Formats: sequence, structure tokens, C-alpha cells
Amino acid sequence: LDKSGNVSTYIGNSNYRGNDNQNGVDRLEARLSGPTDIAVSSSGEIYIVEQYSNAISKIDAEGNYQIVANESGNWGSEDNDDAKQATFNNPRAIEFDSQGNLYVADGENRIRKITFSENSASVETYVGIDGEWGENNGDRSEARLSDPKDIIIDAQDNLYIAEHNRIRKIDAQGIVSTLAGSWWGENDGSLTSARFRNPTALAFDSSGNILVTDDDHNSLRIIYLHGDKAGQVQTLIGGNGSGFEDGAFADAKLKRPRGVVAD
Repeated sequence: LDKSGNVSTYIGNSNYRGNDNQNGVDRLEARLSGPTDIAVSSSGEIYIVEQYSNAISKIDAEGNYQIVANESGNWGSEDNDDAKQATFNNPRAIEFDSQGNLYVADGENRIRKITFSENSASVETYVGIDGEWGENNGDRSEARLSDPKDIIIDAQDNLYIAEHNRIRKIDAQGIVSTLAGSWWGENDGSLTSARFRNPTALAFDSSGNILVTDDDHNSLRIIYLHGDKAGQVQTLIGGNGSGFEDGAFADAKLKRPRGVVAD
């Protein structure tokens, strides 16, 4: 989608890849398997989550398709010093930190980390123990996650994760905490009293606050991290039933929102 509003295909030929190895094909000839998220590296390469083949791929500087992690496409949770031999389980989202490391929200209650070194890459489990569902906070080696769906990273390399009715934070020292939410609900208010109903996507606004799509609440919420409202959660749009009505924030309706970006 260019600035004039024209839409064109940038990657993919509309066919399903499955687990086929297409390394080296042109971006317009590449076949993708359920792409759910993208991230752009500092060098301009486009990284893609292919959920159905449990893989991370990229379009390199020459415009060619390459598999970065999980070349086999098999389901699993194996770490590996060779990223192409690692496996994932229903990955959903990716994001780069300031050092060029790529973090993956993996469906088996884990955050995975892809570290690049010259022409190679490795995969490790950054947070999550044996894929166990949980809400334990603390050091990343002991914390547990619950179905992470999206991940964003701020300038200080703090990670924020949308998961089962909560927003979690992993600071740059690897300490996991619950930023907001605790169980199913739709309450606005303080970080500790607010509730969510299946938050699915996150984005920073221009002030560094966090926008949240709350899927089952049919709403766009905001977590204020700065300013006079810091420490508060507020519903901006929706939350008054499912629908497509336009209008003022208080009157407009959304239906199962699952993505958000701020310009």
C-alpha cells in the first residue's frame, strides 16, 4: 500500500508453500504458509512469521526468499545453534531489539530468541519452561507464560507481550512481571485492577503508551505509561458490542480486532 493508496503484491504468488524449500526464489514467486507478522531489520530485510509451517523466513536485500529458522517446517520446541534446525510451535509474532536480535512469540507458551552472527543464526528459548502454561513472574529462567500472541519492544529493550488476558513485561535484565490484567474482564482503571478479554495485538503510540486490541471485548484499549494518566488502562474505541459502526470513539464499534499500528 503506497502513499497514494495503491495496493500491490510485494511478497508471494497466492499459492500455499507447505514445507517446501524455496530458498533463493524471487519474492514474487515465493509461496508463504499462513503469514501472521513481519518485522524489518536495520538493514531493510523483511522477516516473516509463517505460522502454518512453524517457520521464520525473510526477503533478503536482493529480493529473494530465504528460510531463517525451521527449514523442515516440523512442529516442536527444539533450540539449536543452527536456526534452520530449530523448531517452533505455531509462532505468531516477531520483533527486533536494538541489538538486532529477533524475538518470537511462540504458541507453546514461550518467547524464543534468534541471535545472528555474520551468516549464521541460533535459536534459544528466552522465556518459558517446557512449554508449561502459567503466570509465574520473576527471572526469565523461572517465569511462565500463557499463550503469547504478540510482542513489542521499546528503546530500552523492554519486551511487552500480549497473552491470555494479561500484558506481561520482560525488562532488559530478564525479569518478568505482569504489567496489566489478571483474569477475564473488561474493567478499565489502574494496572492492577484492569481486566482484558483476550488481548491479541500491541503497538506503541507516539508518546510511548501501549495500544491493545482486546479481541473478545471488541475494543481498542490503551495502557498509559507516561503523562498524567500513567498507570491507567482506558478503553478508547468499542467495548459496546460487536459491529462496524463508524462515528465518535464512544459510539463506534469494532468486531474482533486483531491488529494495530500507530503512525
